Amino acid sequence: MARTIEEIKKLIKQLKKVTVENGSAENEARIAAEVIQNMLLKYHLELNDIEATEENKKKEIVKEIMFETGRLMWYDETLLATTQKYFMVNSYIMRLKHLKKSQIYIMGWKEDIEIYKEFYNIINHLMKTSYKNHKDVDKNQYYNGFIKAIVDILEFNKNKNKDKWDLVVINDDLNNELSKLHAKKRNKSGIAPKFSNSVEAYSKGYDNGKQAYNDYSSGNLKNKLEG
Repeated sequence: MARTIEEIKKLIKQLKKVTVENGSAENEARIAAEVIQNMLLKYHLELNDIEATEENKKKEIVKEIMFETGRLMWYDETLLATTQKYFMVNSYIMRLKHLKKSQIYIMGWKEDIEIYKEFYNIINHLMKTSYKNHKDVDKNQYYNGFIKAIVDILEFNKNKNKDKWDLVVINDDLNNELSKLHAKKRNKSGIAPKFSNSVEAYSKGYDNGKQAYNDYSSGNLKNKLEG
């Protein structure tokens, strides 16, 4: 019967405890070490990755305000809702009706939140500034194409590095925290904008979305964040 990656990791963790220091016989420890090495090779795993998952479980889940707004625009929410999973974070919205505004919170491990907030703010800024050069086309379709390009690249990168993604710890603490807050999880945008049938606007947005991601990933952002 085939084992899942998670089962393989658990078995390796158990075998790591079979050591002379833990009271095992020398030959037992040697055999355990050989089995671990063979499993790492067979399943294309690295011991450091497995140890990292254990460290991640010990990390504290934190939550921070992503942004606050009086009117939540569909493209801001959609960019957030469709890209957050690639950074292992979750977001939720708290509507402050008495103040007529909404607060968008983000939850996850501190390091992941910091990385994602930088990514989101830069990509969101590039999306809006790039449209200034294409105001002759439909804005909604432009933003739609731009966001789709970003998501396509993130999904491609995820599939390309599937072995590493299989090692990611799915931490239920995030969902538990959301349940305690009775908050609305942002898996997808709840706003339904009106789109034109403009292929030109979508294509321009898509092309500029790809360029924006390339600029972000390569660090080629000089002068582009001042627009």
